[in-house]
Amino acid sequence: MSKPLPWFRAYTEMMDDEKLRLLAFEDRWHFVAILCIKGAGILDESGPLLMRKAAVKMGLAVRELDEVARRLSEVGLIDKDTLQPLAWDARQMKSDSSAERVQAYRERQKQAKQAGNVTVTAQEEDTDTDTDTDTDKEEKKKATRKRAAPAFELPDWINRQHWDAWHSCPKRKKATDAQKQMAVDKLAEWRQQGIDYAAALENAAIAGWQGLFKPDVPASAMTPGRRQAAPSKYAAAAATIYDGVNL
Repeated sequence: MSKPLPWFRAYTEMMDDEKLRLLAFEDRWHFVAILCIKGAGILDESGPLLMRKAAVKMGLAVRELDEVARRLSEVGLIDKDTLQPLAWDARQMKSDSSAERVQAYRERQKQAKQAGNVTVTAQEEDTDTDTDTDTDKEEKKKATRKRAAPAFELPDWINRQHWDAWHSCPKRKKATDAQKQMAVDKLAEWRQQGIDYAAALENAAIAGWQGLFKPDVPASAMTPGRRQAAPSKYAAAAATIYDGVNL
């Protein structure tokens, strides 16, 4: 049995086809049904049950199918004994089945990877006159996405322990690579501005926040490994009042 096709070609000129116009309306439908059975691969089976299977598919008795086959063969549409449509190969193009092209495309991908060439061209020239099938388009989209989205890498200046702790929080577990890169870009910007980006990441990991926030205390008020309290706004005034007073 040949591989079933989900569709077959039907041409608009069928309405004016002389052979079809010689048939009654019901036999025209019978011919379309036989084309469907051919596309499904049933007519390519061998065995004594072929006519019975075709009759069941068409909702006919075997005797009725014999009469239908006789009438269709008389106008030159099918072979009476096998039910094969006589113009099938001329009307249905081999390129409609993309299985061979997809297999060849995957083989080229495999060979390119083995040769160390990780870049695979998504758009390939098709010598067939028909447009690409859905399977071909999906394969090309996957190759394009794979090439356009490099793997995320954490910079070495970011504390991996704090980073992993932050992304173990429920609100960050499903973060995409693009979202992770946005977080790294924000930390890099704060780093250039002298903001304590490490404290911001640590706070987010401890609190389980979804995003990053600037720490309350500037980086200049931090000591390595320990955060100092910010100077009170009344400290200068108190120092002036009690200057020289022995308590």
